[in-house]
Amino acid sequence: MRVLSVVYLGSLIVLALASPLSAQGGWHVNALPGDARFEVLEGPSATAQAYWCAAGQHAQRQMAAKGGTRIYLLNALGNAKAKSGVRAVGFTIAPDDSLLAKSVAPGQNGNYSVSVDRVGFTLTVIHALNFCVGSGRD
Repeated sequence: MRVLSVVYLGSLIVLALASPLSAQGGWHVNALPGDARFEVLEGPSATAQAYWCAAGQHAQRQMAAKGGTRIYLLNALGNAKAKSGVRAVGFTIAPDDSLLAKSVAPGQNGNYSVSVDRVGFTLTVIHALNFCVGSGRD
């Protein structure tokens, strides 16, 4: 009985690691290799704001990131890295030097659009969470 319990517990741990985390509103998030990296899988009403909302929720709820923490676009909208047949956007709250060199925030260089296509684009957690308000994802 004890061996069966250990095998069962081990199966639950593997299942938990392989399963995507959920953000509100039907969005899912997968961990990516590396420090504080994750991807938001395409969900309902796939707008740039919706991806950032889910990224903000994940950073705050799962990674304990504070409101002023910056989220960086790691991988532009395209094929998911952790799940085939799905589109996704990759994010991180721990950018490396090459990503920091590409970083641009709203207002810099005359840019005021929210992007899921520009690697290095960055918003604070609180800014990303503002896209959740009134969207059914808050």
